[in-house]
Amino acid sequence: MHQESIGTTLALNQAHNKCLQSDLRSLSPFVQKNAQKAPVTSDS
Repeated sequence: MHQESIGTTLALNQAHNKCLQSDLRSLSPFVQKNAQKAPVTSDS
């Protein structure tokens, strides 16, 4: 059993997820602008 490698992989995945979340936060203004430009498909 490679428990040490699994623990390292989990740590790397957590760090990668944090990087992705920070990227999404920085991109959120652009995403919101694009969402406003996009046509609304759902009928309220």
